[in-house]
Amino acid sequence: MGRRGSVTVFFALILSLLITLVVSCFWSAQMAAARVQIADGAEIGLYSLFAQYDSELLETYNLFYLDGGFGQGELNMGKVYDTVTSYMEPVLHQNYQNLRLESGGITGYRLATDHQGESFRQQASAYMRETLGAQGIQLLLDKVERGSEDVQEQQNTKEAAQQGNRLEDYDRALSEASGSGEESEGVVEVEPGGEVEEVIPPVENPIDTIRSIQQMGILDLVLTNPSTVSQKTADVSALASNRTLQKGMGIFEGWETQGDAAETLLFQEYILRQVGNFRRPAQSGQLEYLCEYIIGKNGSDVDNLKSVAHRLLMIREGINFVYLLGDAPKRAQAASLAAAISSALLIPMASGIVEMVLLGCWAYGESILDVRELFEGGKVSLMKNASNWQLELENLGQLLQRMDTDRREDAQGMDYEDYLRVLLYLEDSQTKTMKCLDAFELTVRAVQGHEQFRMDSCLDALEISVDVRANNRKTYCVTRQYRYR
Repeated sequence: MGRRGSVTVFFALILSLLITLVVSCFWSAQMAAARVQIADGAEIGLYSLFAQYDSELLETYNLFYLDGGFGQGELNMGKVYDTVTSYMEPVLHQNYQNLRLESGGITGYRLATDHQGESFRQQASAYMRETLGAQGIQLLLDKVERGSEDVQEQQNTKEAAQQGNRLEDYDRALSEASGSGEESEGVVEVEPGGEVEEVIPPVENPIDTIRSIQQMGILDLVLTNPSTVSQKTADVSALASNRTLQKGMGIFEGWETQGDAAETLLFQEYILRQVGNFRRPAQSGQLEYLCEYIIGKNGSDVDNLKSVAHRLLMIREGINFVYLLGDAPKRAQAASLAAAISSALLIPMASGIVEMVLLGCWAYGESILDVRELFEGGKVSLMKNASNWQLELENLGQLLQRMDTDRREDAQGMDYEDYLRVLLYLEDSQTKTMKCLDAFELTVRAVQGHEQFRMDSCLDALEISVDVRANNRKTYCVTRQYRYR
């Protein structure tokens, strides 16, 4: 009997241990399932929040952003957190688990404007990388870098060549000649018979004509029909680049952009393809020429177009001037005419100055034809040669009458958007980024219900941390992140 009792006690002890082990395993499995369910709830909450991306930005600019202002402008992170938890709650309560959200908060978030628009550049570059592919990227890189280097080199050469040979020096020489009491209409001689014979005949001086043309409005010179230019204006003082921006919080490791040349080119190519310009105006928004706005930074389409026209004219003038310096036949024509003009003006010692000024005027006239061709949708080669040069020196004085008859397209050249690409490349990266964000605000605010839209209320990344009580036994802290790209 004693032996039987001892066996019973032994089995009772073993059974109690087994029951304890089974219960422990059950509770361990239950708590593990609770942890998974809490993590799933946090992730579903984040996914559901970011599924409410701004449709206007996606449809118009292929960008994924969540409007953290919910149409009201100012960032509302309280509502952002409440939206996440509202999607979490059904997940926490969907089965036998007793899960209760005790506390939590947002521990980090990134806005479109943070770090000079880093997240925007990331999305734009990623989109263009997928669109162009590796081969397209390399071709673009070679094309833009080569063009930009050529432009800078030609501008530097022009500046060096024109030192001491500008219109101011030409005017000074004329002033000194007139101050000496000599006539500037030509030299005359009195013959013994009393007849007056003109020794130096009058010479047509195109410098004065070009000087008058330079006083005209730039759009009247480079556009066939200036009346077709958009007259839209916008108040840009309250846009992203001109106001104090809201800031994100937290550090997201490993999310920085590469910042290399390819990344820069991809970003600017995105700008050129996604925002409107003179040749391809935006279909909606407060301004139509948004690419020109990024370059010109003015609040009207007219002023921005003028700014770009001046920049294009300056680029073409530098390139054309340098070409004339190296073209011996054209240089000889200019020297011959300069000698005649300087003699007629009684400033023969200033023949070298007159020649350089004449070359500058000739380059300016050719540049007017070039820019006019670009605005008309034609192509102009970056570098000129004898075959694609348009304006003859003898026609320089009739430039206004010959702007369309002498102008011709070079099929192998660059079009207006190609030149915009070069202008964008020469712009500071931060300026391009912020002005592009301005352009987005101008477009989206024109949509009903988005009048208060702000890019510095747009989130592309969020991190939350929540404390959830599981089965009245233990509190779990779960941290999760989400970003669009």
